[in-house]
Amino acid sequence: MQIQEINTKALAQIFYNLPYELYAKDKSWIAPLDIDIQKVFSLNNRHYNENNCKRWVVFDKQKKVIGRIAAFVNPNYTNKGDNFLAGGFGFFECINDPKVANLLLDTAKQFLLSMHCVAMDGPINLGERDQFWGLLTNGFHAPLYGMNYHLPYYKKLLEEYGLQVFYEQFCFEIQLNNWQPNALNNLYERIQKNNQYEIRLFNKKKITQFVIDFVHIYNEAWTTHHGNKKITIEETLILFKQMNVLIDERLICFVYEQHKPVAFFINLPDLNFYFKHLNGKFSFWKKIQLLFNLHFQHNQKAVGLVYGVVPSHQHKGIDALLINTILTQLKHRNYSVYEMQWIGSFNPKMLKLMIKLNAVCSRTLATYRLMLNSEVTFSRHPTI
Repeated sequence: MQIQEINTKALAQIFYNLPYELYAKDKSWIAPLDIDIQKVFSLNNRHYNENNCKRWVVFDKQKKVIGRIAAFVNPNYTNKGDNFLAGGFGFFECINDPKVANLLLDTAKQFLLSMHCVAMDGPINLGERDQFWGLLTNGFHAPLYGMNYHLPYYKKLLEEYGLQVFYEQFCFEIQLNNWQPNALNNLYERIQKNNQYEIRLFNKKKITQFVIDFVHIYNEAWTTHHGNKKITIEETLILFKQMNVLIDERLICFVYEQHKPVAFFINLPDLNFYFKHLNGKFSFWKKIQLLFNLHFQHNQKAVGLVYGVVPSHQHKGIDALLINTILTQLKHRNYSVYEMQWIGSFNPKMLKLMIKLNAVCSRTLATYRLMLNSEVTFSRHPTI
């Protein structure tokens, strides 16, 4: 058994190809787009440089690749309660062999120790938390776009190494055919009657103004939370334009008070419904296939990505306004299933909201932590 650092294009390709071998017989696995993974380990990722990120692959005696891992330090990565530097590992894939897993994790740990990290978190991403974050521990069915999918034995490999659950990540699903107005409805109706707020659905022809409003709300609502940094209009406009062909305008709504933006709720059709046919590739002909599927195949599932409410309007029931608006639109647009991207176990308010909606937990992921300094005690992520 030999571990080798990724330092050539050939080794990088081996790193990218390993999941195709490990998941070849798993019918639930959907290959993430190669370009999404490659972007993490390139200068297109503002968090990446060759000094703060290393990758390795493990070969057996027959020179067959049997494992991979990445380790990285993102100085912008912080969690509530941390007063030390935490590094991360991610893109962990491994055969069912503790010796291979231990070699991979030991190598990542030694690198993070050399970078003066006090903790090692993972599996996480060298970037934002909306992609490739956490280990799948329950709900081994087709993943959402950008969501990690793992083999069931990974949990045992990580926990036997000594990693502890830092926090859980819960996804929730609503069967729209059975959804009826619920406990949120009274609050929704009260808000509607006082005419304080105006709801506007997304309009692609006015994309620039909606992006400006989105950035304003996001930076007020989310950058006060640890680990979230301000976004810019320029980078967000590029992102929205890239997604333009995939956007269903009636699944994105904004709330205004006297024409001032105070809240948004971003939802998209389930992108993996289309991407699963691409097998991770995005060649010219795959793009043609994607456009064909977008036009001719009815996607019955929608995914809730992110919502935000500026602090001065939180706790006023805007949650109900946003959710009821979107669920109503989903039913009108003939979607049958709605799934919310993950909610952390450290966010009891949102978890209670899911209970009120009679949503069912559809899958669970976990972000693990290993303390690298014996003088610092492990503790779970505090509530927010």
